[in-house]
Amino acid sequence: MRITIHQAICGEKNKSWDLLKTTLEDSNQSKNIALKTDIQDTAGGQKWLPTIRGFGYGEYFLVMRSFLDVGDVRPGRAFSHVLILAFKDMLKISNLLGLFDLIPNQISKDADLQPIVLDESFLLAEIDSESYTEPFRNRFSKLIYGYIQLLEYKNTLLWVGDTDYELAVAELWKRLTDEERSKFEFGIYFNPVAIPKNKLNLITIASKNTSRFLNSGFLLVDVGDKIELTGIAERLLMGEKNLNAGVEEFAKAIGVRDFERQDWNTMSIGLKTFENFQNVFDFKKLKTFAHIVSKFSPSPKNGASFKRQIVDRLALVLKDAPADEVALFNQIDTKPFSSAKASWKESFSTWLEVNIFITGKVSNENIRILSALEKPNAKGWWHETLQNKVEGFFSLDDFDASIVYDWIEAEPKIFTLIKQFIKKENESAFGNVLHNKLKPSTIQLLKTYAKENNWYVLYAKILLLEFSVSEALVEQLKIDKNTSSLKGITEILKDCSGKEIVRLALLNKDTRLLSLAATHCKSDPAILNSIDLALPFSQQVWMEAIWLGNGLDTGFLKFKAVTHKLFDMLITGNAVLPDIIEKIGNSKYANISSYKNRAQLWDKLPSASRTRFLKSTSAALLEELSKGKTVSLPEDPVLSKYIFENAINDFFYFNSKNLKSIIPILRKYRNIPNDYLDTYLRNFRERIDGAEAKSLGKLVNERNAFNSASIIYHLSEKNNSWSIALKECYSLLSFGDKAKIFLLNLIPNVKISTNQWWDNAHDIISNYYSNPVSLVRIWTRAGGHESDLVLTVSAKETWEKALAQLKRGEFKSITMNSLLKEINKEYGEVDGFKLLFNIRKSHI
Repeated sequence: MRITIHQAICGEKNKSWDLLKTTLEDSNQSKNIALKTDIQDTAGGQKWLPTIRGFGYGEYFLVMRSFLDVGDVRPGRAFSHVLILAFKDMLKISNLLGLFDLIPNQISKDADLQPIVLDESFLLAEIDSESYTEPFRNRFSKLIYGYIQLLEYKNTLLWVGDTDYELAVAELWKRLTDEERSKFEFGIYFNPVAIPKNKLNLITIASKNTSRFLNSGFLLVDVGDKIELTGIAERLLMGEKNLNAGVEEFAKAIGVRDFERQDWNTMSIGLKTFENFQNVFDFKKLKTFAHIVSKFSPSPKNGASFKRQIVDRLALVLKDAPADEVALFNQIDTKPFSSAKASWKESFSTWLEVNIFITGKVSNENIRILSALEKPNAKGWWHETLQNKVEGFFSLDDFDASIVYDWIEAEPKIFTLIKQFIKKENESAFGNVLHNKLKPSTIQLLKTYAKENNWYVLYAKILLLEFSVSEALVEQLKIDKNTSSLKGITEILKDCSGKEIVRLALLNKDTRLLSLAATHCKSDPAILNSIDLALPFSQQVWMEAIWLGNGLDTGFLKFKAVTHKLFDMLITGNAVLPDIIEKIGNSKYANISSYKNRAQLWDKLPSASRTRFLKSTSAALLEELSKGKTVSLPEDPVLSKYIFENAINDFFYFNSKNLKSIIPILRKYRNIPNDYLDTYLRNFRERIDGAEAKSLGKLVNERNAFNSASIIYHLSEKNNSWSIALKECYSLLSFGDKAKIFLLNLIPNVKISTNQWWDNAHDIISNYYSNPVSLVRIWTRAGGHESDLVLTVSAKETWEKALAQLKRGEFKSITMNSLLKEINKEYGEVDGFKLLFNIRKSHI
């Protein structure tokens, strides 16, 4: 590569400064250049020695030697021999001393000017500080110091005197960057105000002018000045070989060839850490060092071995670093360090486990690490590790919510940041460790979150910290409205008795509470006895308990009284669940013969249930009548109509083999057509005793049931027992039937034996007193003792044994006569017993 340099000489011409001669072809450009080469400062009559000068002008860089012209010109005029270089070429030249040697050392106005062509020797110039003389080294060290601190000295360095000035310019030029070279100006000035402000100036001043520059703010480098350079950049600029070796080693370690001049300050910081790396465990230093290494060696392939050491050292430091330093790890570029992400992720995870995900007091400083979650879309290994760690924490099978409580207690805003990671299944964990020592602000945060996310169990637990059970339940129901949600409600009620739960259910009227109340009524039916069935929804609780398996009357001490209250409610217009009425109608309590307001009730009952109540009640009344008891039939048109239209048929059908039950009914209800009796007798195939026969005969005679009398007559032909009945009603027979009786002498032969009497007595008594309670009652009233009776068998067998002993006279405190007298008080008007009682003396 070759560089062409043009020349020009400028000086006095026609009493003004002008271009005297040049190799440039452009005369206008040449004249403009000439105008710039004059001394731009006033010497004030001072004499000065020839001085090297240089500065940029447009696309050129001008290097010249200026002289005080003592020829035939005006006093004080200057003369300059100028080298004109293209700016881009000047930047490539490093050997300014060689360039200076091309300029004459004395004025030669008649010189033959030719363009100069430089070879490559001018392009290179090494820094060889060892060749400096001691005085120059001392002064130049101060110059370097000022150069490093250039801004503090207004970009201007002053070299006092001309000794070694050219060397100083040449040596400083070697150290300048291209940008600095483009602004570099050197030369002589006599007054500080004349020095340009937008340049990088290395100016020579006469020693006698030093006083003018003392307060200029510029750096003065005087003869004999010396300064010890301590900064690495300063020392490198001075050319210290030992230091250069360290820099080279640093460059080699990180895989770069060398460092650019503009990077020396940055590099010098890293060099200190590099030289003492084995002992550096300070995070800030290591972080800065990593940044510097990243800047100079961005490729992970370069310096991989040493970079691995940096990664390992930072990983080690990270595990025990304070939170503020841990946060700064995110700022380190991992791209130049191939193994950094994996290594630092592991260390960061360990740090989080030890400092964040711990039970107990977490420092505010450590908690602030979680503030980074404010940027959910942040990229990089650090944010990724933090987010994954937090997300994984909430996914643990043994997730400990007390850790989260510690976070919130330390820094409430953290809860807002971690909400995105909380899972539905975490609710129980939050509830398990909830306690009343948490700050009110923490409680409110949790309460709001529970409400917004339908965490009804946690919400319930929080309410119990704030309110009584009753108040908490009211608050819970304001938000917990999902009919399939029960856990929150049961959480509030978990320590309540079943009775209290029922009370609260009826108070709040929530369907889930009512179902829960029913469950408790199933497990503890006695609760039902304390419920006021007039209260809204109380009947629903009772009904649900029945659906769960309770009997209709389970839990009630006096259920008949309960049914009567319900009937009263119906009559007065109060609501009663149709299902309950239906249940009662399908039970034994459908017999409402003892209900005093029965006549008013019928039209209040649902039509589907009314028939069942009528059927059961009429059947009970007919049953009582069939036993011969004295029953007072109330004024009840609805019941009476049902009995005549429906119940009689049913009663006859279900008692088709029990003639004893039929006779009292037909005697009581005279308006029952005789056809019923006729049909009954035609189908009757059972044995009849004497008392029944006599009672039947009288009934037939009283009702003038001619057909029935005829049926009895024909039956008596096959069974002598029917003759007793015939004797009572034979008058109703036709003439022919009477003649046959006379001829056959049927009636006079009818007799009742003692055994028949005792058998009949057994049948009647065992029918009247068919359960242990009634049996013992009548026996003891007649004078007997309960111990006389064998109660481990059926009532019929008990009477069989007892009457056999009476017949044999084995008891002292009771007789058959005393027993019959007591029975007579209850059944004295019943025909069968009446006959038995009246003829007793013939058989006992």
